[in-house]
Amino acid sequence: MNIGIIANTRKKESESVIRKIIDYTNKKGIIVFIPDYYKDLKDSNIKISPIKEIVKESDFIISVGGDGTFLKTSQFIKDSGKAIWGVNVGHLGFLASTNENEIIEMLEEILNNNYRVENRMILNGKFTDETYYCLNDIVIHMGSTLRIINLKLKLDGLDVAEFRSDGIIFSTPTGSTAYSLASGGPILIPTIDSIIITPISPHNLGHRPFIVSPDTNIEIKLESQHAIISFDGQLQRNLGLGDVVSIKKGEYSIKVIKSYKENYFDLLREKLDWGG
Repeated sequence: MNIGIIANTRKKESESVIRKIIDYTNKKGIIVFIPDYYKDLKDSNIKISPIKEIVKESDFIISVGGDGTFLKTSQFIKDSGKAIWGVNVGHLGFLASTNENEIIEMLEEILNNNYRVENRMILNGKFTDETYYCLNDIVIHMGSTLRIINLKLKLDGLDVAEFRSDGIIFSTPTGSTAYSLASGGPILIPTIDSIIITPISPHNLGHRPFIVSPDTNIEIKLESQHAIISFDGQLQRNLGLGDVVSIKKGEYSIKVIKSYKENYFDLLREKLDWGG
């Protein structure tokens, strides 16, 4: 078996987690592919490789960091068919939900084929002939200005609504517990395919979050001079007057490794204090 690791180098705890994984896998004869920013780590089972080779050669990828690192890793593996297992050394740890003290137990479960894989829907966002893929959300917002922006929404070619708001969020079920939730959107089970549309601080109180089929073709047009579009909080682009963004369900899904012991509702209670 080959394992790949992609980590957040800005978190000092990442290296100790990687060391723990390497020590365990070395005893099992497992090859570990890691990027060159950890080239000082030396063991017989380590292979220093570029990200593309790590994804290609590994049976699955371990994301070591927080939820941001998990989202970044999902970009690297989106069309590979490889699964991600998230180890948390960050703050929230909702996507990367395995803690450091659970690593060895989870590795043993994986080696014994005693785990499950969840298929998570992603969004495909097209803008100026470029296509972007997001596991969490696509957000259009006003950026550093404090002016309301005007947006026109079409679903499957039909005019649906015009929004005067601070912006709008298009979220996957995985992203339903992120910015969309903070803006009043619903929580969805992450394995359900659907798209949540959540206005951000709408000027019209009648504009509430709603859910559409994953097969819906969405178009959102900017009718203000300027706004920012953000993809999973990882990448931002400027939008100008009349720009149109097309959004739909992505043609890939992200495979997420989970323990059979993990319960989504327990995670909601632990991380978000859901249910009181």
